[in-house]
Amino acid sequence: MSHVQTKTLRKKNMRGIALIIVLLTASILGAMLAVSVPIAQVSAESVIAHNERLLNYYLAESAISRGQLLLINDVVGFKNRQILSSMLSQEANENFYKDGEESVDRFVADKSDHALEWEFTPGKWAVCNFQLEDAVSDFNFTGNETDLTYRFNEYIKAYVDDDEKYTEMQKVYNEILDYADKDNNKRVDGMEREDYLALDLYELPRNGEIETVEELMLIPGARRDIITVDDEGLLENVRVGLSPNLRKKFSSLEKNTGSGSFASAGADYIASRMGSTVSDLDMREKLNNAIQDYRSNGTALYENLDADALNQLKGAFSDAESGLYTITAVGGRESKRSQRKIKLSFVLHSNYKASENFCYMLHRFYFISY
Repeated sequence: MSHVQTKTLRKKNMRGIALIIVLLTASILGAMLAVSVPIAQVSAESVIAHNERLLNYYLAESAISRGQLLLINDVVGFKNRQILSSMLSQEANENFYKDGEESVDRFVADKSDHALEWEFTPGKWAVCNFQLEDAVSDFNFTGNETDLTYRFNEYIKAYVDDDEKYTEMQKVYNEILDYADKDNNKRVDGMEREDYLALDLYELPRNGEIETVEELMLIPGARRDIITVDDEGLLENVRVGLSPNLRKKFSSLEKNTGSGSFASAGADYIASRMGSTVSDLDMREKLNNAIQDYRSNGTALYENLDADALNQLKGAFSDAESGLYTITAVGGRESKRSQRKIKLSFVLHSNYKASENFCYMLHRFYFISY
């Protein structure tokens, strides 16, 4: 074969190899493009969701501020804060509105839903909801060993109806006491430092009073057997009262409320305060339906409950608001995407200066998104 023929053949081979490389490169680029398109779409959706979360958080913050202002206006305009009495008789219900028009919306600590709307751009609406409740309600897991013993027994009356369950709850009780007491002596079935280290939970237990609701979630038994949460993960059946530092300043507000607010309490706590146990399902359902009818439709309790139940309620709960409030707000636009929920507690009472009422958070913020 001549030199010219060899050279020509080599050129043909090189062109074939180049074609293969081009086709292979095109295939790889096509595959990369096919993959990058959905990745870009997912990234775009992630950015949109992130922006939605930020916007809806700011909307929830706005609803918190607006709810506080509406509460202030109500406190100034209506001196009557006896929420429970207003539910128990028609005369008391009429007196509840005597400082203003009966048709006006009241903003009181009764856990009723309030809706707020903003047109943030032409034709685009933000819809937020908030609830006001008394911070002194439901089962309290704050205090020293004596306080916790009393409060735990109160909880047991509501939930424990057999010996086996009682034995399990005693273990939980010991875990809670070990967390809150000042020593490192481990109770039977309790938990001390080495047990928390085994769970990769460092610097626990506190060996002091429980100060925030989040701390209850760190105690395995409490998280497993006591705490119930709503659809967004917020605790709904227990509370943590004033921390030792805040108790020095605001203890009178908590003490003056007796057994806490009926209007803000859950059905289980209401039933337990009335001497009902976990097995009294009919009474529990009746109470729950009555309070939900009040919160949803404004129907007074005297229209749904008999005289004996009304008298029991009057003796079991505080009549007036404590001055310690909790507000929960949900921020979201019409799309309902990435709604944010914020929950905080604050002081609003005539005994304290304006600058003191909103600078004390009794619970931490909650940031919930979904």
